[in-house]
Amino acid sequence: MPYESVIEVGTNCYINIDDADEYFALKYGADAWDALTDENKDKLLISATRKIDRLPLRGTKRIYTQDLAFPRYLSAYIDYDLMASLLYTDTIPTEVAQATCEEAFAMLNTESTKRKELQRQGVKAFSLGKLSETFQGSRSLSLVSEEAKELLRPWIAGTVQIR
Repeated sequence: MPYESVIEVGTNCYINIDDADEYFALKYGADAWDALTDENKDKLLISATRKIDRLPLRGTKRIYTQDLAFPRYLSAYIDYDLMASLLYTDTIPTEVAQATCEEAFAMLNTESTKRKELQRQGVKAFSLGKLSETFQGSRSLSLVSEEAKELLRPWIAGTVQIR
């Protein structure tokens, strides 16, 4: 029986598998994406969406009852020249869908180690016999993909574009 995708764009993900496949068809080095099952693609895209929704974002949900953080309403204090096209968007911006793909791809290509998992859980130090390790910094809600971060920059709270 063929796999039936659990993705519902706007409810649990910012992009569906077909559109993600189309995005990756134009991305150099994305052969690993093509090799994935649709079930694993679903898991990566939904996980990437969840990571994006945990970021500190500017503005508020366009409709307060919507499931995901996008589309968003950016209040009037935003520089209109910079954000005019983002201010009243009723759809998921293309850059957000692309960032979802980029983060999913980065997650696919990022080796998960026990050390990284401990840091994600907020562990600051651990000891094993005479060996001990202390982690620097705090637990981060950051994305793995630099490309996704760049695509989302206009919506991330605290960022400023310099002209």
